Amino acid sequence: TITQQGFDVAGAPELDRVTRRQAFGLSDSISLTPKLGWQFGDSDKLSIEALLRHTRFSDDNNDQREVLLGALPPYLTQSQTLDLRTTLAQMRLNWTHTLEGGATLDTRLGTNLLRRASESHFLGEDERQALALRQHVTSNTSERGFTAAGKFRLPYSEKHAVALGWDGEDRKST
Repeated sequence: TITQQGFDVAGAPELDRVTRRQAFGLSDSISLTPKLGWQFGDSDKLSIEALLRHTRFSDDNNDQREVLLGALPPYLTQSQTLDLRTTLAQMRLNWTHTLEGGATLDTRLGTNLLRRASESHFLGEDERQALALRQHVTSNTSERGFTAAGKFRLPYSEKHAVALGWDGEDRKST
């Protein structure tokens, strides 16, 4: 229950509304996250990680308003539904190479894809319970990306090393 009260500049009541809301939301998701790794001798390691996730979220709500004092709102009754679906796919490749003298080269490459689709419906009824507004909104977006990163580490004494790293990313959204 939502209560709205408004007052004029002198403090006299000029608005009193009560909204009773019924809402229901549901979210479910499924994920797959495999990881594979290999060791090639003493100097090379290779690993592949993946993530595949699909999520669905739905929400339904209905508002019934009662005006005790003041102007009527545009909609005394309104209902809204939302359906949102998201799919995410990621892949990461990591290669580590150990050189003579203990220096290491660590290289990471990755790619990702994100797709999201939503649909929303809104119905608003006036004080006579006549349909005053029907709205339908759809939205779709996708994003693709590529990443490259790494680090070269060169020890120069027992307790010290020099490290040089890099990181790059490219993303495109539609």
